[in-house]
Amino acid sequence: MKESERTKIIDELAYLEYDFTLKGTQYLLATIEYIINNNYNEIYNLEKDIYSKISSIYNTSVHNIKININRANNNMYFKCKIEKLKKYFRFVTDEKPKTKLIINTVIANINLDKTKNVYIKKGG
Repeated sequence: MKESERTKIIDELAYLEYDFTLKGTQYLLATIEYIINNNYNEIYNLEKDIYSKISSIYNTSVHNIKININRANNNMYFKCKIEKLKKYFRFVTDEKPKTKLIINTVIANINLDKTKNVYIKKGG
């Protein structure tokens, strides 16, 4: 993965006010990187397909990966302003986004940013 892509993921997570001192945020970052690097589409099982790979990288259990990411998500949900979350995830009401939605939205925003850069380069 290019360092610029990693930076974009970090920027997206920072925008959502993730706490990078939490293990779960690091695991979430690694999960997103893994999904991008291995060209997964939106049809995958987090625990079976992704967390099992991340757990072997960090030498921990799949359960530990899942629990720590959920804790990081909960922390983000309580720190981030409701209106920001509603706009980012296109929610009408206040609801806590699920992990898979967070991952897919971050990836979509990064891909959208790539598309914008292509148009800018072509046009200008």
